[in-house]
Amino acid sequence: MSVTSGRQISQFVLVGGCGFLVDAVLLQSLVWAGLDPLPARLASFPVAVVTTWLMHRRLTFADRRANRRGRELGKYLTAQIVSALLGLAAFTWLVLFTEFFARVPLAALVVSSAVGMVSNYLFSHYLVFTGERES
Repeated sequence: MSVTSGRQISQFVLVGGCGFLVDAVLLQSLVWAGLDPLPARLASFPVAVVTTWLMHRRLTFADRRANRRGRELGKYLTAQIVSALLGLAAFTWLVLFTEFFARVPLAALVVSSAVGMVSNYLFSHYLVFTGERES
């Protein structure tokens, strides 16, 4: 692994942590304000996605951002949703088909979060932030 890719992965994880905090704070604030958790989550998720997309454009993938922001954001949102679904699928499979993870769902959450994070990084690196420039 090169120094650049190691730095990029570290920034990716840091930005993801910031996105989690944005998501968590907004979710909890909306619930405290009286909104049910599911609609609150539907509101907090896109805010966290846009936050991480902006941070990744500026920090993690600054040298690879496209000039068509709307298209890039659409690809990023799609990658986020697919990665979330892959993580949910991994969690579901682990809990339903393995005795250990059925007894320790927090461990399944850790593994499935890693699946989602790796998927998200690969999508971001290879499909979203490609450095594609259009006139």
